[in-house]
Amino acid sequence: MATQAGVQGVGLFFSSGDSGDEAANLGFPSPDFPASLPSVTAVGGTSLALGQTGQALWEVGWETGVSRLEAPAVDAGADAADDAGATDGGALVWTPGAPGSFVFGAGGGTSSVYEQPAYQVGIVPTALANLPGAPARVVPDVAMLADPMTGFLIGQTSRAGSYGESVIGGTSLACPLFTATVALAQQNAGRSFGFANPLLYQASVQGAFRDIQPGASPQAVAVPGGVVTTFGYPNLAIQTAVGYDNVTGLGVPNGATFLESVR
Repeated sequence: MATQAGVQGVGLFFSSGDSGDEAANLGFPSPDFPASLPSVTAVGGTSLALGQTGQALWEVGWETGVSRLEAPAVDAGADAADDAGATDGGALVWTPGAPGSFVFGAGGGTSSVYEQPAYQVGIVPTALANLPGAPARVVPDVAMLADPMTGFLIGQTSRAGSYGESVIGGTSLACPLFTATVALAQQNAGRSFGFANPLLYQASVQGAFRDIQPGASPQAVAVPGGVVTTFGYPNLAIQTAVGYDNVTGLGVPNGATFLESVR
């Protein structure tokens, strides 16, 4: 059905997932389905920090860890005086220590089901494609903003008339953002792309995407309430890297260059 849609001029775009490499859920790393289908465009995610004037401070692949300020565990054999000291405000510790525990992040990885599609040959590193022992489909293809910690602030009015604001994120945000960008590119080109992956990978060598690269160290930000959030969590089987990687794919659309390159 996905192949039929592409032939008929309908592109299919799927979120890469919000559970990182899925190892915590499955016991082994795996990309999510249906994003792993070679006939769809898989959209991964990034974490993006903006300054007070709207300037980009940093952008990394969306993989987030959290540490909380807590009292350390007390030895059952400790006396009452020791117990009191351990819960004193000065004895609080970050639990777990840096980079914390993984909470959520963009999905990705190498399929154990689907062979490597022709459009990924020569662009996806062999070390990623050959993980199953033979060249295979690697996810994602592209990325957009996804981390709810740095996501979109939305407002909505309830049926009762009350108004509230909240932050949304996830690759369920990244996917429609990228789909809308492709819609703009189609308007600019004056045609429908249908299945866009061959065009996207070809355009990547023309600078259509901004490569999301790892920082020198994970970014950490304090959040009110005794929480530290680590962006670019390092302890997964999937990692952001220079060039194509299995968290952000080719990268994020590079503004007007994307529109002119994807035609």
